[in-house]
Amino acid sequence: MARIEWVKSRLENWSRWVVQREAGGSGYPKQAPFARIGGVSASTESMIPVDDIDASRTHDAIEGMRLLHSPLWLAIQCHYVGDPQAPARRRRPMSTEEIAQRMLLTRRAVQQRLETADAMLAGALNRRERA
Repeated sequence: MARIEWVKSRLENWSRWVVQREAGGSGYPKQAPFARIGGVSASTESMIPVDDIDASRTHDAIEGMRLLHSPLWLAIQCHYVGDPQAPARRRRPMSTEEIAQRMLLTRRAVQQRLETADAMLAGALNRRERA
């Protein structure tokens, strides 16, 4: 099974949303959208706007996995946001190799967890949209 591209895009949007939430406290940007479009940034990377509604729905789906599918939830957290046990200011996304070392798994096992999580999230998000 391979990763699902549209789910990966939603997870990347969600990870930016989580970082904003941890930095600003609410999950929502501190500026109006028109002020962020061409804003000054110290970074040379292009700024990708965060879709707050999409990120919030993705967050709900991810949190739904937390109790029943905690290994999948942890793989998603570590890969997109960082180790949930680390302080927020020191958290950073982890590579599959780093996750494998942390969880005492093979790199392929981590990849399989991410693929399975993608499939579960796709199902949860599709069910929500149909409802």
